[in-house]
Amino acid sequence: MRNRVRGNWVFIILVALFHYVSVSFVNAQGENNNWAFGNGAGLSFNTGSPVFLKTNMYSKEGCVAISDAFGHLMFYTNGYQTWNKLGEIMPNSNGILGNGYEGSGTQAVLILKSLSNSDQYYLFTLDPIEVAWTKSPKLRYSIIDMTLNNGLGDISTTIRNVELEDEMEERMCAVEAGDCGYWIVGHKRHSNLYVTFKLTAAGLTGPVYSAGSYTGRAPGSDRGQIVISPDRSRIALSFFDGSVIETGRFDFAAGIVSDMAVLDSNVNGGYWTKVGYGLAFSSDNSKLYASVNDLEEVYQYDFSFYPNIQAIKNSKFAVARKAGSLAFRGMHLGGDGKIYIANSSAGFVSVINKPNDYGVACDFIDSGVALPPSVYFTSTNVYGDILANPTVLVHYKDTLPGKYIDTLICYADSALLSVPASLLNYVWSDGTKGASRYVHEDGMYYCLSTKECSMRMDTFHVRFVKGHIGLGADTTICPGDSLVLRVRGDGFHWQDGSTDSVYVIRNAGAYNVHINDKGCSFSDSIQVGIYQAGAFIVEGDTLICTGEELILHGVSKPGGQLVWSTGSDLDSILITLTGSYILEAENICGAFYDSVYVGVQDCDCSPFIPNAFSPNGDGANDEFKIVLDCYPQQFSFSVYNRYGLRVFISYNQDKGWNGNYNSIPADVGSYFYQLHYRTPSGLLRMYKGDLLLLR
Repeated sequence: MRNRVRGNWVFIILVALFHYVSVSFVNAQGENNNWAFGNGAGLSFNTGSPVFLKTNMYSKEGCVAISDAFGHLMFYTNGYQTWNKLGEIMPNSNGILGNGYEGSGTQAVLILKSLSNSDQYYLFTLDPIEVAWTKSPKLRYSIIDMTLNNGLGDISTTIRNVELEDEMEERMCAVEAGDCGYWIVGHKRHSNLYVTFKLTAAGLTGPVYSAGSYTGRAPGSDRGQIVISPDRSRIALSFFDGSVIETGRFDFAAGIVSDMAVLDSNVNGGYWTKVGYGLAFSSDNSKLYASVNDLEEVYQYDFSFYPNIQAIKNSKFAVARKAGSLAFRGMHLGGDGKIYIANSSAGFVSVINKPNDYGVACDFIDSGVALPPSVYFTSTNVYGDILANPTVLVHYKDTLPGKYIDTLICYADSALLSVPASLLNYVWSDGTKGASRYVHEDGMYYCLSTKECSMRMDTFHVRFVKGHIGLGADTTICPGDSLVLRVRGDGFHWQDGSTDSVYVIRNAGAYNVHINDKGCSFSDSIQVGIYQAGAFIVEGDTLICTGEELILHGVSKPGGQLVWSTGSDLDSILITLTGSYILEAENICGAFYDSVYVGVQDCDCSPFIPNAFSPNGDGANDEFKIVLDCYPQQFSFSVYNRYGLRVFISYNQDKGWNGNYNSIPADVGSYFYQLHYRTPSGLLRMYKGDLLLLR
């Protein structure tokens, strides 16, 4: 059989529609789709709306989770321990410094993806305030390499706990820099200084210092969130002592703050009175939200008045206020544009559904997302004070044109999808890495390729036409039988011009068909033969010598069951006796017979030679004939007169001399004979003598 397919797999029908991938699509990636926080809690946004995600982490405050571009969870961490996607602690995560005391640092953990190696991530950690009571709290980083531990990821054993800065508060955030990089933004404790480090493909540089307007009071100023607006133009910081909120401009090109001012404060309230904690900007940068931790308040500030700080303060609106032990804590602007608020001792997450809108129109829901009961790690902070520090993504400045490829795969179980190997890092929509991958099912497949700040997105719409529609293997049929070929598809053309989907074959020969099926083109051929059906005994009629054995061999065509007249069902039998032997064969073509005769003879072959004969026509002794008790292999018998003239010769033992010479009766008298023959066993024998012709 020989076949030819047009389409995929032998040929792939491609309809390529080139387009530029929009920046909005590129930025709508899934790195922040999964959050891990509190005591085994988490949220997943992969389906759009948040649903509970069970994790194995415990953290009072600082935590972060990272997924790939298509929302597949990769790992999560509280800083001093890191769990892979299976919920297993990474083997080398023990010994990582930072965010100790059960994860008690507000924003003490940050994850940033390396711009030079897509398999590596920077893990930044800060010491919590508890460390500051006895020693200088530090900013450190380690590397998480996703090629380690069989692709589940692990902490590097060579780049870990690298110190960057001391005397740091327990909060930091990250923001995209202006030239393909990140700024890591923190605050020096007991100081008005902001400190930034820049991370690019070349590595870390810094620190860069710039001054704010407020110097926090010990010991509470270390706590509270630091946030930067989505457009990277504003920065805000909440000081835990006295509910001080400081805000100003952020220069994402230089990594510095400016025009810093106190937006709101309650500095006379005391350490635990009206303490500020959570902050979040709305997605359109027009609103700032803050949580205050005594009357359990959430406030909104209208930043459309910026830079008029007093006007912003006057716009302050109490979005939520409640009494009791339930605390509004950290805030997180989700990828869906909603702001989520941690309630550290409650089994739910509060939600601001429309944070861009002013006042009650922002639609605050206290029990916005229910969480299942958690196993208490301690008596407080069951669900944590922070809903995970968001991972910052670099906006790709150089967006390369990707391809949309509509691919038809014909009569194959798999197809190899490939993208140009012009960039360095490749991730497919199912998390597979590399510039190519095999697929087995219909669907849409995406590949995001990046190199520093260059990227492209390729899309494959794959459709399989599966199933075998060929003519099958070359075959042979029985005489009188027929072979019915059935094919499927949209159109057919056989070698004789037939266009039916069913074709009947009764004769030997070559047959072929061309098929069109759902856009695939297929050609196949088949060679059909006719069996020489029957039962066959290899040996013919024959003689054997007395005492000898003969093996008869039987064959069935096509193969089948054999039965001999002796009762044997073997393919050969041993013969010693005279007789006819019959072979019966039953096979797919029917029942067939063959036979052979075997004679037994005396192979010593002694001759009987008379000494006289009388050819007078009386019917007695009318012929001089040699009688043998065998069938010789060769035979020659001659008669000579007394003058040496040969008057008779025969090569057949059954033919004797009738007494004539040249059709005339020979004279009465003495004659001489010579006999030569070869016995069945191959012996040559010769006899001479005289004979008397009488009349």
